[in-house]
Amino acid sequence: MEQALGLAGFAFASERQRRVLALQAFAFACAGVVAGAVTTGFLVRSPVLLDAGSSGVTRGLIVLGYCSAGAYTFWRRPRSRTGALIAGIGLLYALTSLNGSGNDLVFTIGMTVWAGFTVCLAYLYLCFPRSRPETRIEAGFLAAYGVVVTVVWTAALVFADKLPRAAAFSDCSDRCPKNAFHLVEAPSGVSSLIAHVWNAGTALALVGVAVVLLRKTRAADRLRRRAVEPLGYAFAGTALLYPVYLLVGYDHPGTKPALRAVLAVLQLSIPVALVLGQVRGRMFAATKAGALAATGADGPVTPEVVESMVRDALGDPMLVLAVPGDGPSGFVGVDGTPVTLPEPGSGRAVTPVLRQGRTVAMFVHHDALDADAAIVEGLAATSLMLLENAELVAGLRASRERIVTATENERLRLERDLHDGAQQRLMAIQIKLSLLRDAIGDGDVASKLDEIGDDATAAVDELRGLAHGIYPTVLRERGLEAALRALARTTPTQLDVAADGLGRFDPTAEAAIYFCAVEAIQNATKHGGADVSVSVSLRRGEGDAVVFAIEDDGVGFDPARPAGGIGLVSMRDRIEAIGGRLTIGSVPGRGTTIGGSVPASGSGP
Repeated sequence: MEQALGLAGFAFASERQRRVLALQAFAFACAGVVAGAVTTGFLVRSPVLLDAGSSGVTRGLIVLGYCSAGAYTFWRRPRSRTGALIAGIGLLYALTSLNGSGNDLVFTIGMTVWAGFTVCLAYLYLCFPRSRPETRIEAGFLAAYGVVVTVVWTAALVFADKLPRAAAFSDCSDRCPKNAFHLVEAPSGVSSLIAHVWNAGTALALVGVAVVLLRKTRAADRLRRRAVEPLGYAFAGTALLYPVYLLVGYDHPGTKPALRAVLAVLQLSIPVALVLGQVRGRMFAATKAGALAATGADGPVTPEVVESMVRDALGDPMLVLAVPGDGPSGFVGVDGTPVTLPEPGSGRAVTPVLRQGRTVAMFVHHDALDADAAIVEGLAATSLMLLENAELVAGLRASRERIVTATENERLRLERDLHDGAQQRLMAIQIKLSLLRDAIGDGDVASKLDEIGDDATAAVDELRGLAHGIYPTVLRERGLEAALRALARTTPTQLDVAADGLGRFDPTAEAAIYFCAVEAIQNATKHGGADVSVSVSLRRGEGDAVVFAIEDDGVGFDPARPAGGIGLVSMRDRIEAIGGRLTIGSVPGRGTTIGGSVPASGSGP
């Protein structure tokens, strides 16, 4: 389709815009490479970190992972701030490498940055794949955690001689430098108390974030669920292992290397999970787009069907498909009721579907899907294409139905004109000739009148046969079953008709089956000769359907080979024009079966 549909900005961006996006994404990735290399180079020479070599390499890879994940997200979703947020987390984590310094001031700054980094990390995890909290509970949780971190860390800076220990790859054990901002001398137990409060708060925050993520993996929103699942499972492992590291690792230093190795794998898997979740979401949307297309092949596509499919695809039972119509907003739902566009902050968002710069439809959906606008727009564009195709097919079917109806009406008119006009005139001529013959008596003139009378009788018979072929009177007056049985008495082949209890139905549908059967019988006789046998069966099907089958034991043919005439095409056009279906089965030497169904009302969906 040449018309431009409103897919994501990147999909239909200009070549220049695509280059700019690619360069920006590449810049994020390059920044990650540089920051990761600097982080590793600085930390492997740290005089304070435990196992500085492995810690430096792991933290450098984590920086690279987040920046790369941010570059991918920005490239795929340039309108969302999520990509910049993920890359920013990676660069901020690089800045925490200052806590590998042996200098008191630099170390304290690095640890303070690390404390703030934990809040930013929780924000990313809870918001993903969006760039802002989805619910008030999430926003409240983040606000509370931010307050706790600020209060506890401020207390640590003011009162503690040594700051609370950081995570596994920032662990300096007993070699940690002193707190450079220590202002107030406090009892010896204060530093320990602050450290315990910090560790407990961090552990609780980890568990809280893990619980929220795992709940999202079971949400009704299947698109969001597929995007969050990899992150939820990767982070849940980290959240479970971190308290173990704090409680067991310090009391049993021999377990630290194994715990650190597992934590390294889990933390490195989180940036991968961020990318994998987005890929899974896109694959899911692509699958649903394919399902929408398959729906178009399986049956009639209506706005109601499309709305239901997109609701199912995105997991939003309140999603509304709006199309232009009368109403305050200029749009109505699939049921014709006016659609009110959502206000900012209402929890609903709008994704327009554009064609040639004009909004031709809209999806009103939960604003949680706003971050996945490209996916929503892709499904919307597929839906619009299906609806437009359905309209074209419906228009074509209606046109074919009008042609068939006009043809049948013309057949009826011709049959009536012949019956009531020319045929009646010829019969009147016969009567006048007979009266004249009786008046003249015997002789040459009488013989000539007899010949003229015989010619008039033959003309009437031929005219009656012609009128019957155009539109049988018995079909019009007594219905399909009677017409086929009348045909069986005149056809040169053996024709059996089974239609007990069929009854009358729409004349257009009756005519469609009748002329389809006539064409099939003529084909069987033409190719199989007078010895061929034909059977026609008719019955009522489910709902409004009338089912028919025409079988012969003639020579058959190969359906894969193009037919030489237009008979089969004519049959298919006639049946499908009124919303019916026609199937043709044949094997060379084994006869032919032509079956199908038509709506008894004479028009299909």
